Amino acid sequence: MAQGTFYLYFPSKKDAAVSLRNGLMETMAQAVATAVESRTSFEGRLDSMIAACFKVARKNADVLRLSFIGDDETHPQMHSESPEHTSVLRAITDLFTDAVDAGEMEVMDAMDPEMAARLAIGLLQHAMLEAFVFGHGEDVDRLEQGVSALLVNALRRRTR
Repeated sequence: MAQGTFYLYFPSKKDAAVSLRNGLMETMAQAVATAVESRTSFEGRLDSMIAACFKVARKNADVLRLSFIGDDETHPQMHSESPEHTSVLRAITDLFTDAVDAGEMEVMDAMDPEMAARLAIGLLQHAMLEAFVFGHGEDVDRLEQGVSALLVNALRRRTR
């Protein structure tokens, strides 16, 4: 494709990166929604959600890398303004809210389920960036296991 043709579809490289990222987030949102629908325990649904995110990232590693080329993290469309991001946030917040209501998740006074979901998304995103954008996929399994262990241990209900 000629450079001029590219700019008929996207005014800038940044707009192309935003479009790639939005498509990837839509796929991620669908995978998260499916993963958290199961009727297993909170830990089981949390593990399924993490595995689904990493599966999408593995399958789309090249797109993930391309969507971050020349990335400007201050660009407003690169963050939580997209409907796709909102869908992921809602699914994880609902998972956490259901777990709190069922007594399966610990809630601290200063952290509600939505804040916990926002932090979990940040952890997941950073782990996937480490694995597929900054790295070359060599630590993917360790990063996935680490995210799972950290979130499960931080969020599950403690028996007293």
